[in-house]
Amino acid sequence: MKIIILNSSRIALVLITILSFSTTISSTAGSSVGIWQQRSNGMFGGIITAFALSPAYSGDHTVFAGTSEAGVFKSTDGGGTWVESNQGRVHNQMTSLVVSPNYANDHTLFSAAWHEGVSRSTDAGASWEAVNNGITYHHVMTLAISPNFTNDQTIFAGSLSGGIYKSTDGGDSWQTANTNLTDLIVRALVISPDFANDKTVFAATAAGGVFKSTNGGAAWSPVNTGLTDLVTISLAISPDYPNDQTLVVGTWSAGLFRSTNGGSSWGSVGLPVMQKLYALAFSPSYAIDHTVFAGEQSAGVFKSINSGDTWDEFNNGIVGLGIKSLAISPNYTSDQTVFVGTPGWGVYKSTDAGNGWNPAIQGITNIYLSAVKASPDFANDQTLFAGTQYTGVFRSNNGGNLWSSVNEGLSTLWVEDLVISPAFASDLTIFAATYCGGVFRSTDRGDLWGPANNGLTDFCIYTLAVSPDYSSDKTLFAGTNSGKVFKSVDAGDVWSDSSTGLPDKQVRALAISPDYPNDHTIFAGTLGGGVYRSNNAGGSWVEVTSGYTDLWVLSLAISPGFASDLTIFAATDGEGLLKSTDGGASWTSVNNGLPIYLSLGRVVLSPNYLSDGTLFTAFTGVYISTNRGNSWQEVGNSPWRRYVTALAAVPGNSVQVLAGTDGQSVWSYEQAAQTQKVYLPLLINMAGK
Repeated sequence: MKIIILNSSRIALVLITILSFSTTISSTAGSSVGIWQQRSNGMFGGIITAFALSPAYSGDHTVFAGTSEAGVFKSTDGGGTWVESNQGRVHNQMTSLVVSPNYANDHTLFSAAWHEGVSRSTDAGASWEAVNNGITYHHVMTLAISPNFTNDQTIFAGSLSGGIYKSTDGGDSWQTANTNLTDLIVRALVISPDFANDKTVFAATAAGGVFKSTNGGAAWSPVNTGLTDLVTISLAISPDYPNDQTLVVGTWSAGLFRSTNGGSSWGSVGLPVMQKLYALAFSPSYAIDHTVFAGEQSAGVFKSINSGDTWDEFNNGIVGLGIKSLAISPNYTSDQTVFVGTPGWGVYKSTDAGNGWNPAIQGITNIYLSAVKASPDFANDQTLFAGTQYTGVFRSNNGGNLWSSVNEGLSTLWVEDLVISPAFASDLTIFAATYCGGVFRSTDRGDLWGPANNGLTDFCIYTLAVSPDYSSDKTLFAGTNSGKVFKSVDAGDVWSDSSTGLPDKQVRALAISPDYPNDHTIFAGTLGGGVYRSNNAGGSWVEVTSGYTDLWVLSLAISPGFASDLTIFAATDGEGLLKSTDGGASWTSVNNGLPIYLSLGRVVLSPNYLSDGTLFTAFTGVYISTNRGNSWQEVGNSPWRRYVTALAAVPGNSVQVLAGTDGQSVWSYEQAAQTQKVYLPLLINMAGK
């Protein structure tokens, strides 16, 4: 599900349910005191963008991992388990991590993140502080630390558009170091192991190729002879550089190049992939074992044991997984340990020099959730489903206490939405909308999936809606990237275009009338076109928000009593929450008590809405109204730092709602007086698809 909020591409889900759990975090909602709890056991992984291993790894087994949305995680058992390491951080889209060569004593490490610039920890990651004095471009992409940091306190930072910054006081202050650097988009930096003497630094840039400085960054010169692609994205330097003068650089489209003369000239090496090489690393014993690793965005890991002359795939255990980051143990000669970071599946570890890989993700809660749904029979079966980007579908059979992946048969693991049959208790049917993979169907609770795409002409599906009488009419609808809505009347076997009257705007939300067998009414929310209604089962559509210009509708919720109250809500980016009580003929804003930025990602009604008048909406927090949207208040003080943009009602005798966050996993909330809980599953989405 691609939801755009205030130009952010980050998404979140929250599960609000009335159950009873122990309390850990105090907060208030209404007149009741409640707490939030994280519940993500089994739902681990996500995009891993960076690694940093302790120089004393053989003894302390410490490794840090940077994630795309959830900040930094730390392991002190070699990746066996991870804990979040983000105290003091504001932004968590990590790009780079480096540790002090004297980490065992000074406990110092640095991180780079989008929007945050550089942060420093001097207590082994227990807390962080921003150190950006002198850094004017806070989109820092890469860091490099001097091997003589204990004495020279030198660190370099490469940024997007700001070029290179240098600090000689351990990050307290920075100065630009861009003389003769003609490309200021710096993607990778490496420092000579003999920096104390040769003052050599290399920079890989977005369009200018490789630059070299031999005076500690005071001036730069391009060193691109032999490079056939100047779009460089990764760089690594030999640990024996003072003797062998060897570097390797990964390019966007021309593969890997090697220099054995300090960058004076480059030659293409025999790596059998020519695409995006995001990760490169030399063995710390390269002078002896001549080993180099390379990670590619879709083809996995490659290894050379002859300095890059020839390469072999080393993907046992990670077949089909791309690589975003890679790190080798400082004690590789003895422990043969390598870590790789994937674009969605988390960390994998090898302890046999890459011959076999195993997941090392316990505790990394950076899954990109795009949908979370509850079984209509949740009160009895306690079944929840979560759709994610990159990692497919997870299922919980115990109300979210434990999750397991259920991806057998899914040919793509980028799931945008899920919809469950109203007769799930008997037919066990669930559908998954995927980004550019079409629709998949399971008739056994997600154990096995099969494609259901016959008739679709757009396979980028953002939203699904199922008829309340699905057991009889087998009807469902799919909203697509191209602005089309498709309809199936045979449980997804065949689809037909049902888009007459719709604009060419992405369809992000569908809401079907509870009285659909009689009124044949369905609503569609579009990005930029507002809300459309069909009164003839999708045969034709008319706009019903003509009073609004360029209205981005991200979510729709329809009253269970629509047949009589004609009520529908629309969550929008820019207008906040809109409500109609005449079937969409007219709309009013219902934003009293909501954030002033009026960008809301989701709206959901209580299953008992007709009697309790309760509904929920969300942005960075969750908000509740108990008077049909007339006024709102926040549900507790959320401990997460992400967007909350997806909500789904859970049927039962008490108000239950599914929802989540874009990078900090699943949470539950309980109000002491009303025993009300909110679950927040982690969700990520990425704008710009």
